[in-house]
Amino acid sequence: MPLRPEQLARLCHEADCVLGGLQGDSRVLPWDLLNENAQDELVASVREILDDPEVSDQARYLRRVTRQRALGWVYGPARSVPHKVDPGLLDYDALPSEQRVRWSLFGTIVRALRLPTPEEVSRATVVAGVR
Repeated sequence: MPLRPEQLARLCHEADCVLGGLQGDSRVLPWDLLNENAQDELVASVREILDDPEVSDQARYLRRVTRQRALGWVYGPARSVPHKVDPGLLDYDALPSEQRVRWSLFGTIVRALRLPTPEEVSRATVVAGVR
């Protein structure tokens, strides 16, 4: 049974929490403690990958930063939801490698668990020589 985008978002987020914890980052809240806007943002990221499996981590990150800035968020050294300050609003190349790995993990999980499109099934069938 395929996972719904909401389920994929939760799975990806929980994996990010675990990886972040292993990297010493305890700032990421578990899914059940996220506000609705944060959950919606994660579901939107899943849908973005489902709609375009080839989208790069860098492109997804740039879109997220653009959306956050449009909502009034700014860069700052410490996250503050009331003041809309996020230390993650950097250029992708300026992100620490640990953060880039976490962005990659999110996309990898979605791509691994999504159902192939009919075109992908058709191509795989042709490549395998099955008709």
